[in-house]
Amino acid sequence: MILTEKYEAFILKNASQVSGIESFLRSLTYVLPGRFNDSEFASEALFAFINLLGLYHDKILVKAASNHYQETGEKPPTPGNFNRYVRYLYRSSDNYRRASIVLTVLQYTEVLIEMGIQKKWGKDKKWNVILFIEGLKAALRFSLVHMSGNRTLISPPHPEREVDPSAINSDRTTVKTPTWTGSRTGQNHPAIDTIVQDKKGNLRVTEYVLSKVLDVESARKPLDLVRTLSGWGNIGEILYIIRPLLYVLLIKKYGNQSWKPWILSLLVEYTSRKSTEQHMEANGGMRAASSLEQEESKRRQWLLIFYLLRNPLYERLTKPQIQEFCKSASKKPIISLFAGVLQDYMPLWENIYFYTSAS
Repeated sequence: MILTEKYEAFILKNASQVSGIESFLRSLTYVLPGRFNDSEFASEALFAFINLLGLYHDKILVKAASNHYQETGEKPPTPGNFNRYVRYLYRSSDNYRRASIVLTVLQYTEVLIEMGIQKKWGKDKKWNVILFIEGLKAALRFSLVHMSGNRTLISPPHPEREVDPSAINSDRTTVKTPTWTGSRTGQNHPAIDTIVQDKKGNLRVTEYVLSKVLDVESARKPLDLVRTLSGWGNIGEILYIIRPLLYVLLIKKYGNQSWKPWILSLLVEYTSRKSTEQHMEANGGMRAASSLEQEESKRRQWLLIFYLLRNPLYERLTKPQIQEFCKSASKKPIISLFAGVLQDYMPLWENIYFYTSAS
């Protein structure tokens, strides 16, 4: 317990450096594969550990920031729309929060689990484990959709880190500024002439007022940031959630060198997207969609690129093209470094399902 408290104190003291250190270590995992024996497993273990540790850091930072604003009476900064939406669901349902955390942990560790199973029991046994993981993820996603009031599943399922380090750094220098107290709310607010000055002391009233103007989405309630699904929207979301599970079932039946899993999976993906588009058109089109819905739609569209890294298309088209590129780039400075990393990752795309699962 004492060790945990010391670690939390260390994190809070170095809050401004936490994200930078995590990012550096994640970047390091991208260049480890191919450098030594079992480097792929070590790299993935480090990557999973950093991500899981990041969840713990988020808990520490959010709690510390919340305590700071309660103790000082300061008004916390308005979170982004994504965090407004997800944190509302977190507060509304403990089951939603638990399911979200379990899904996040699975996504962070699935590659490591697959590598471990393949290393221990071989490729044949791993597909049963992959099927179980995809089935569990599908069940969790269906539960999240249900508990959100039948809304589109937004990724990632957990809140993003959005904490001001200056609000939790215990070593920060406290500077007293003039304040005024609201007669209705009783909250303390900084005086207007202290918050509209630039670094040279010049007043910037216009810029300050404009920064406080709410846009349409900022004025919405959190749940209104993602609309409820109906009709074609339900069909599209169901197909999107079950598509990885169907793909694994087809691979187990036909093998990953058969065109049937590839074609049928792409067909399910296409039907899902068209169903979702039909739902959006019936509800005002993409222009009426919120920024969260638009970003999620774009994210899902980008996931289609993983079909280029799946067999049998990969062996027949993508792999020869990558090999040709790496060969031509081998004698070019800077580009050769990228080509080397690309070559190191090719065996992982070819042998590890979750690297290209887009699930």
